[in-house]
Amino acid sequence: MVYDISSAEQLIFQVLDQCHFMFFPNQWIDFTMDYSKNELLALLLVYRKGETNMSDVADYIMSPLNTATGVIGRLEKRGMVSRQRSEQDKRVMTVALSAEGRKAVKQFFEEVNQCFKKVLGVLSADEIASVLRVLQKAIMVLNTDSEDGAVSEEKKKSVRKINIT
Repeated sequence: MVYDISSAEQLIFQVLDQCHFMFFPNQWIDFTMDYSKNELLALLLVYRKGETNMSDVADYIMSPLNTATGVIGRLEKRGMVSRQRSEQDKRVMTVALSAEGRKAVKQFFEEVNQCFKKVLGVLSADEIASVLRVLQKAIMVLNTDSEDGAVSEEKKKSVRKINIT
């Protein structure tokens, strides 16, 4: 199918019409629909790292520390994560997945993995390489400011230094 890119709205609807079924598998709904975007991102970060601190969560979800604290608090209430003070620095709060959280995220990845296996099973190595190149290019374009290709100042990680006297 050839897509008319003269209208972003039209393109979005063409793509959604072709793949809207992907948003409704029960296994995805059961896991993803019960969590906010920030909660899902925080869960995935903690799963990947094994254990992390609240500052890393805040950076990853691109939110202030108080928002990250609320996100982790909700996940803790649901039994998905646990928080504890760092042994090395008592000011630092670390976050780890609970057994229930680890099980839920692993199950989610098993379901996603099955979907990827189906898709990758019908693509050639060249097609897979092409898809990856297109995705990398799309991500690069979305991470840039304008036609000049510069990364926006807001997206650059900045470190504030606070002088304590």
